Amino acid sequence: MDAIGGEIVHELFTSHQATRHVQYDITTGELFLVGEMAHGLDYFDNDSDDESDDFWYCSFGSNDGSPLLTFLLREATNEYADDPSWYPTNLAGEYINPNQVALIPLSPTSVQRSFVNDGGTTFPDDYVEIPNTDLEIFLYQRVDGYNYLAVMADAVDAQLTGTQGDGDGTDSRDNGVRIDVAFRATIPLPIEKFDFLSTLDDTTLPYETLHPSDL
Repeated sequence: MDAIGGEIVHELFTSHQATRHVQYDITTGELFLVGEMAHGLDYFDNDSDDESDDFWYCSFGSNDGSPLLTFLLREATNEYADDPSWYPTNLAGEYINPNQVALIPLSPTSVQRSFVNDGGTTFPDDYVEIPNTDLEIFLYQRVDGYNYLAVMADAVDAQLTGTQGDGDGTDSRDNGVRIDVAFRATIPLPIEKFDFLSTLDDTTLPYETLHPSDL
């Protein structure tokens, strides 16, 4: 992790043999998350009686792989827990409980691309690109300390046409949804919350990071 000029913080980490880059501007609260996705997302049935709160997800590394994301997730969740607009539409259960899950909504950047399975097994030949319009993508961390990248299933379904498969995530479909990692978010946190950055430099490894005592 590297703090440049006391304003921009960079972090590079790997997960699933893929590289991810995090950039956060302490002054503006602007977060960029870019990198590679090694494989597709899996389908999660959040409530068997209601498909509207289901989502597609992929593990995104443990908290010790990205101290900065862990810090932002936890602080942002505490900061916006009382604001219903902070959560994706129809998300329910433990995923809207800040004591169980930390969450940050993400917006696609101009270069982000999303795909859904069209019934075959080969990527990208058997996948169809779907527009980013209204896709509800979010990063979350469970209490076990692992991060996940997810997109609401109803937002994906709303983009499908009658000629495309539903991307059900079975083995024959090789995961139903794939997305590029190219997202942004605005998380305006008070600058005083970043005092811990003074303990970091460009040679600091994630497991050597001194976390704030309240994390």
